[in-house]
Amino acid sequence: MSKVIYRLASLALTALIVLPANGQGTRSRDADYFPRHEIHLEYGVPTIIELTSTINQFKDASGMRADNFKFSGAAGLGYNFFFTPSLSLGVYGGISYSSAEVYNSDRWLYRSEVTSYTFQIAGTWTYWEKRAMECSSAVYLGISYLDESHDRDSIKFAYHITALRFRYGETIGGFAELGFGYRGLVNVGLSVKL
Repeated sequence: MSKVIYRLASLALTALIVLPANGQGTRSRDADYFPRHEIHLEYGVPTIIELTSTINQFKDASGMRADNFKFSGAAGLGYNFFFTPSLSLGVYGGISYSSAEVYNSDRWLYRSEVTSYTFQIAGTWTYWEKRAMECSSAVYLGISYLDESHDRDSIKFAYHITALRFRYGETIGGFAELGFGYRGLVNVGLSVKL
């Protein structure tokens, strides 16, 4: 898990260093000029998997139950292409990890672990922009491959709705999001617009 996060961070840092800022990083967006590309590295918690695992704690009629849940949150990397200054389409890839102790009555049986690999397409609408500040909303749709240690692996429909994203910065910026789905209720990260 830490190797994947390290690789994502290295890739984002490489993009910051290698990709040129095209000399217009401080110019405001208008009808003639606006950044066409955005690369973002982010981390979000809690994801929908974490929420549903904790709220609906596993227990069946035979006395099997899960306890001692652990979650990593979701680390991800994304890319957006802007068609207009306010509309973009993008892709996102993320990874998260969760585990729980499984018991039969009070007897420990095993530790169940699930690594989730999420891939989504995104549509984003920037509805407010002033100098280096902007607010936007987004919808993400895709799949999540769940690599499970004590069950069959599965693929699930993965969604995320970002109600509010606030970004500060021209070319390089930081952002914070509030949303619901596979990327986390609260999401923070860095992005580069070129």
